[in-house]
Amino acid sequence: MCIRDRVIAILLKLMRGEHVHHPAVTFRRVTAIDLTSRPGTPLHSDGELFAEAAEVVRYRVLPGRVRVLRKQ
Repeated sequence: MCIRDRVIAILLKLMRGEHVHHPAVTFRRVTAIDLTSRPGTPLHSDGELFAEAAEVVRYRVLPGRVRVLRKQ
């Protein structure tokens, strides 16, 4: 199976929530993660371009930092 076909297969599983059982997927619960991409990759957030070629991106979970509003 070529890489494109593997990615499509994983994306289809992702939409059903079944991707975590795919052998090419590693699932972990973490509070922080650093992603490295060489060459750099475009980085978008909320529809805005933050970097054209980001090589290292760091994400952290900040408990209590986002308020979620819901209709009562």
